[in-house]
Amino acid sequence: MILNATNGINAHLRPGYMVPKEACDNCMTTKDLRLNGKISMIANRDTQGHAMGELFIDAGDSHSEILT
Repeated sequence: MILNATNGINAHLRPGYMVPKEACDNCMTTKDLRLNGKISMIANRDTQGHAMGELFIDAGDSHSEILT
């Protein structure tokens, strides 16, 4: 399956897998997306009609830094 975005970038989605898609014009953080946006999944089913994937969405309301 070839996804052609409006900006002309093509992406290949391997059969049997799925990826998340976000839609929110004014979202700057994950919290904004959770409250005001849409999250959907694009699935490319394999020959047996199955697809799998995982999605983790953090709370988006805390600020922390990774110290090295």
